[in-house]
Amino acid sequence: FNFLATWMETSHGSMASVANPFWRSRPFWRCTVVCVLSPSDAGFDLTDLEVANQLPNEMLRFLKCVSKTFPKLL
Repeated sequence: FNFLATWMETSHGSMASVANPFWRSRPFWRCTVVCVLSPSDAGFDLTDLEVANQLPNEMLRFLKCVSKTFPKLL
């Protein structure tokens, strides 16, 4: 999600290279929801303090980028 957020923030024109159905796909959003609501189920090690401290900020950053890049999607 860090990569996707950075990509959206820095390469606006290249977002067109990702097919629109990807951003609307159920598996992508299911993964996103799991990462936000239950990150340990997605494989994140929440005992790692760096992960526990940074993951909420990274997910929020990603969701803000998505809402800015694709305002009609969210």
